[in-house]
Amino acid sequence: RNGTYVYSLPGSITTATIDKVDATQYAYQVYPNPASTYTKIDFELPVNEIGTISIYDVAGTIIKSYQVDNTFGNLVVNNQDFKSGTYFYTITSPTVRQTKKVVVIN
Repeated sequence: RNGTYVYSLPGSITTATIDKVDATQYAYQVYPNPASTYTKIDFELPVNEIGTISIYDVAGTIIKSYQVDNTFGNLVVNNQDFKSGTYFYTITSPTVRQTKKVVVIN
């Protein structure tokens, strides 16, 4: 939880302020869904954070991975090399982790 906490060990007092980021405030959209030739991923990360968007198949194998930041706010993925099926797109940064599902039809 956000707030200021006081931790005490014998002989000392330490104060720490913790600001937890609410990951739900950051948009993450995957479309079109179902997709064929491409998938567009719109995202927003906290300021100055670098993240990774990883694409997994249903077996949990990483198909592709991209390093992202807020420079453009979106990523277009070419799906032409993907087999038809269900895939999961996960965006991960130091304070955000969200996963979306997309169906690819080729």
